[in-house]
Amino acid sequence: MTTKNIAVISISAVMIVALLLLSRVMNGFVFAGDGLTRTHSIWTKDSGTSSVNDAQTGCYYTSFENFQTIISWTEDSSLYPAIAHFRGVAAAKGYPSCAGHNYEFRLLKATYTDQKTIEGVWNVYRDGSLMCSICNGTAYGLDLSVGSDYFVEVQDDTHASTWQYLGNSDHRFTF
Repeated sequence: MTTKNIAVISISAVMIVALLLLSRVMNGFVFAGDGLTRTHSIWTKDSGTSSVNDAQTGCYYTSFENFQTIISWTEDSSLYPAIAHFRGVAAAKGYPSCAGHNYEFRLLKATYTDQKTIEGVWNVYRDGSLMCSICNGTAYGLDLSVGSDYFVEVQDDTHASTWQYLGNSDHRFTF
């Protein structure tokens, strides 16, 4: 073996090691994130326990013609900011002291997320009218198994009360 061949083999070996180390760093940084970040989703459609508390009328509904929710979020981490989506709609049936209404709870911006919680800024609508605009709120109990209840509480500072939305998870997915 000549000196030239040994030099080429040495340079090739160094390059291979460097490429392997670089791919490991890139894989750990770009593709795997911090190794702890997880994404979740929950779906609800007309099943299990459900309720809506109207912060302005004081009406508490537990009977619905339609109750649907989609929630998805990625846990807050060093590489991922708080990312979340929540939309819950409920067509509440009226009863003697409270008329029926259609409600929508919509997350505008997540400020913090983890495995079981979404904190952020919310809008709450009743019959298509904005009732609580840019209100702080929290969804919690999101880490529980299928068939368990999750909760949303949105603070209505204008009326010094809390809007509440409770649903039961039909399906969930985590990766």
